[in-house]
Amino acid sequence: MGEYMDAASTAALAARRHRAAEQLVCEQVAVQTFADLPAPSLKQKMAAAHYELSSSASPVAIIRALRA
Repeated sequence: MGEYMDAASTAALAARRHRAAEQLVCEQVAVQTFADLPAPSLKQKMAAAHYELSSSASPVAIIRALRA
């Protein structure tokens, strides 16, 4: 049974390392992608803020929906 636990532990460790490596690659790609983008214009910032505000529910509306 000790050999089985060692094999399971080794497999779990390998899986954790694989997930950590995948996460690192994803983060590096995101950093590189955003670094290559130009800074947003004021118009783009305002449009993004408007979209964020218009697409989010207010806390009061959420509470009312939960109470109903």
